[in-house]
Amino acid sequence: MKASVLEFRLRDELYCFNTQHIAYVFELEEYTPLDEPSSAVLGIVRYNDDMMPLVDTLYLYSKEHLASTEYKSVVVIYDEQKNIYGMLVDEIIKIEELDLVHPSVDINTEELVINHYKDKQQLVNEIFPLPLLKKEQILTMHQHNNSLAQDEMNNTIHTTQEYLLFTIGEKEYALGSEYVKEVLHDTPQIFYRMSADQRLCGAIAVRDEVISIANIQQPKEIGSVIIAEHETKEFAILVDEVYDIEHFEIGKIEYTKSKEESVAGFYNFKNEVIALINPHFYLQSVVEKELHHLQEQTFSTKDEYLTFYLGTKRFAIDMQYVRQVVESDLLAKTESSSIISSPDIRFITTWNKHAVSVADISTKLGVRDAKKLEQTLFLSFDNKIVAFLIDDVDDIVYIKADSVKHVDNSDSIVGGALMVDGDVVIKLNERYLVQKL
Repeated sequence: MKASVLEFRLRDELYCFNTQHIAYVFELEEYTPLDEPSSAVLGIVRYNDDMMPLVDTLYLYSKEHLASTEYKSVVVIYDEQKNIYGMLVDEIIKIEELDLVHPSVDINTEELVINHYKDKQQLVNEIFPLPLLKKEQILTMHQHNNSLAQDEMNNTIHTTQEYLLFTIGEKEYALGSEYVKEVLHDTPQIFYRMSADQRLCGAIAVRDEVISIANIQQPKEIGSVIIAEHETKEFAILVDEVYDIEHFEIGKIEYTKSKEESVAGFYNFKNEVIALINPHFYLQSVVEKELHHLQEQTFSTKDEYLTFYLGTKRFAIDMQYVRQVVESDLLAKTESSSIISSPDIRFITTWNKHAVSVADISTKLGVRDAKKLEQTLFLSFDNKIVAFLIDDVDDIVYIKADSVKHVDNSDSIVGGALMVDGDVVIKLNERYLVQKL
């Protein structure tokens, strides 16, 4: 019986494949090596618009490797499911008819190499590639891609950690994505600077929350705000740009020795050193502050006050009633604003689904030089919400409760006084503001 075979050379010997499952033959110019090549598969090679594994034909049956300098030709074969493989050989000789010992088209045969003879008694070894590929468990490209995807998934789960990357000034930072609650691209109002804790440099108003700002580095131009959260505690990071989410290999992270530092470690990412933010450093400071306040209650309690300006005069209001400070220009005026009867009410706005009257209290406080009124302060007292215009937020201060002088007069907008930086600051009467505005 004769059969058509493709004759080729491996080292100094002649071999052949039955042409029944051969799709094409081409000279090898380049291929993509695998990061972790198997014994028989050297890499990936392109055939037309498809990719296929590049198989070392000699190793497939002899367990000896072809030298890289011998790589010359590729025989493209396909199996019953039309999966393709690139069989690497030294040199293609020709296609010819050979007398077969027995038919060589049975891919389930247990004989993987059979000797044949051609003219002049020259020995030709016929190789059965498909059963060899099956025996050596050579993956098709589809199986290979699925395996890579699974490996990547497993690698992601077990050996990498996801980080949000961002820039502050000239430096690059990253924060574990499990701590990222949200990213704000519209910068909220920064309405005070906190001097009591050096780890925190200020605060922002987000919806009805006041969130402390981590004191990391001053951005060139605030492009985004990252809200970090852990166990219901939050802090904000002001950044120039949030630019990527990446998986860092845990084994390549250089952790700092101290857990009390603001930076948990460093990672070399694309030849750039990324500083990894330690969220517990900033969250812990909030906890410590709260514990400190509880401990101080035994001796002398401190209360928080927000200080602000109307004209050149400074006023204060108890922080427990402050809900948000918003740029006045950002507030939309309702249609009912046109029929306001009170001379102190400038307009009515909608805030957190509430209709809120925005008042000008400068006249009641005897302030004649209040001109800007660029910000609106929202406060809540006895489940009622009011808002009034101010020129500028100043600071948040901590005052011993027994050093604040209170005025026992519910009909007065002045609720007392406190000493800040050596100056007497008027404290407003929150009850009056809610009932009279």
